[in-house]
Amino acid sequence: NFKCTLVDVPQLNYESLLPTVFKSNIRISKEVFVNVLMRSMVLSNDRLSDAILEISAKSMRILSINLDQERIEEKVAIESSSEPFKISVNVGYLLDVLKVIDSEQVLIHFYGENRALFIEDQSEGIHSRFIIMPLSSA
Repeated sequence: NFKCTLVDVPQLNYESLLPTVFKSNIRISKEVFVNVLMRSMVLSNDRLSDAILEISAKSMRILSINLDQERIEEKVAIESSSEPFKISVNVGYLLDVLKVIDSEQVLIHFYGENRALFIEDQSEGIHSRFIIMPLSSA
């Protein structure tokens, strides 16, 4: 015997759960960002692949330190509407998202320190949003 029941319930409006006002927005070249993150991953902690992103008005500093206290630090130019802050993220997750984005520029929205960051793909005909949760306090 096989029994099937159709449940007719309204679909969850997930859009209402996503913030629409952000603390900070930055725009960065996808190619530059991917290259910096790849170099950062070489020395990062193997288990977490973590990096600290320090955002300021015109630049982003990417810092990674491994268990042997070796460090890599790079600074890249960005377009930003931000007050300075920092956030710790998993580099592998960022790279996974950047691999599927087709646009040359990446738009990243920050909702605040220790809160999720939102990455938008603004390729023609595509409008995708990706959410990445931060690691522990930077």
